[in-house]
Amino acid sequence: MTKFRKNVKKYFGAFSILLVSAIVSQGPVMAGMQETEAAMIVDQYMQALMQGDTIALQGSLSEDYLKTKKSTFENPNYAQFLQKIYVNANYKILAINPQNKGMLGVDVSVSYPGQESSNFSLWLKDQGKGLRIFMETELNN
Repeated sequence: MTKFRKNVKKYFGAFSILLVSAIVSQGPVMAGMQETEAAMIVDQYMQALMQGDTIALQGSLSEDYLKTKKSTFENPNYAQFLQKIYVNANYKILAINPQNKGMLGVDVSVSYPGQESSNFSLWLKDQGKGLRIFMETELNN
């Protein structure tokens, strides 16, 4: 066997090991990317809530969830209502919890001035257009 062929075999073996390692480790990387996207979507959603930006809110929701909220968004006073409720409020993401079937639960806490905080989970799933919020549930305080 020529020296060239020996080197090709040696480097091909090392390359194969690296390739397999990259494929195996891709799962956690993809999960991390999905968690980052979820945090961004929730951040956009919460900012839109606080500003009363109903257009941005609708962009954060899945089509099915948006249908259940249709009458809310058709209310011409909804934007002002949100601005009033969330004036000087603060929020923080408490946890991002990957679930099965590509779902993520994002726990959020909202603190209102002079009042207690409210804690809830926003549930996200990719339904063909990137991650979108498809459900909201209250957390026990």
